[in-house]
Amino acid sequence: MKVSNETKVGVLTVVAIVCLILGFNLLKGKNLFTPTHVYYTKMNYNPGIAVSTAIDLDGFKVGSVTNIEMTQGVQSEVIIEFTVNKKFKISKDAVISSYSTGILGGNALKIYNGDINGPLSKNRDTLASKIELGMVENLTPTLAKIKESLTSFLNKLDSTFTKDAQKDLSVVISNLKDITENVKTLTVKTNDVVSKEGITLDATLKNAESITSNIKNNNDDITASIKNLKKSTDQLAQADLKNTIEEAKKTIEELKKLIAQINSGQGSLGMLATDKKLYESLLSASTNLDAILKELQKNPGKYVPFKKNKK
Repeated sequence: MKVSNETKVGVLTVVAIVCLILGFNLLKGKNLFTPTHVYYTKMNYNPGIAVSTAIDLDGFKVGSVTNIEMTQGVQSEVIIEFTVNKKFKISKDAVISSYSTGILGGNALKIYNGDINGPLSKNRDTLASKIELGMVENLTPTLAKIKESLTSFLNKLDSTFTKDAQKDLSVVISNLKDITENVKTLTVKTNDVVSKEGITLDATLKNAESITSNIKNNNDDITASIKNLKKSTDQLAQADLKNTIEEAKKTIEELKKLIAQINSGQGSLGMLATDKKLYESLLSASTNLDAILKELQKNPGKYVPFKKNKK
C-alpha cells in the first residue's frame, strides 16, 4: 500500500504539534503523563519564584509552579499555582514556604505537611504560606553589626596613627631591622663556634675511644691484678691477728703493773722516783764527786805523792 505525500505531511504535522504542546507544558512545569493535583497559595512577591520552580516535600521534588498572577489591590502579593503528584498526600493544614537554595541566590517552594491522617487537601484548594529567610538574610543583621564595629575600629585606628605615632612606628621598624641583623650575625658566630667545637668534640670522642680500646686490650691484666688483690686480702684475713692482739694486751697490762710499782715506791727505781731525800743525796754526792775529780785533775801532785828518780 502506497502512502501519499499528503498523508506523510499530515502525520508529521500532528507529531510536531504534539511535541510542541508537550515541550511547552514541560517548560511550564506540567507533566501531561503524570496525574497531578492543582493547588494555590498567596504570598508576597519574590522575584526568585518563577514558572517551573520546583516544589519540595521532605527533600523530594513532588511538583512545580505552573502559573503566577498578581492579586488585585495589593501589588506586593501574588497568587501562585502549582501542581503536586497525586500519589503524595497533602494535609489540610499544610503550609507552603519559599526558601533560598544557596548563598548566591535561587529560590524554591517547600511544603510543610501536617497530619496526613487527618483532613487532606483537595484539588484546587488554597494552602497557607510563609516566607523563610535565606542564609544571606539571616546573616544580614550580624554582618551589619560587624560592619559597624569594624568601621568604629578603623576610625579609632586612624585617629591613633598621628604623625608622632608614625614616627614611633618607624623607630620600632628600624629597631626590628637592627635586631634582625644582630640575630643574623649571632647565627653566623654560633655556626662558627659549633664548627670549631665540633672538631674538638671529635678529638675528644677519639681519645675516649682510644681509652676504651686500651682498657679492652688490658682486660686480662686488670683481671689478674684484681685476683692478686683479692688473694692478698684473703691472706691478710687469714693471719693470726687474734694471738698478736692478745700478746699486745698482756704487754700493756705488765707495763701498767710496772708503772704502778714505780709510783708506789717499790724497788730501786721506785724508791728513786718517790724518795726526794734520796734523790737530793745522790745529786749532792754526784756534785761533790765531780768537784773532787776536777781538783784532782788540776793538782794531782797535791793528793798523790810522786818520788823523784835519783841520778
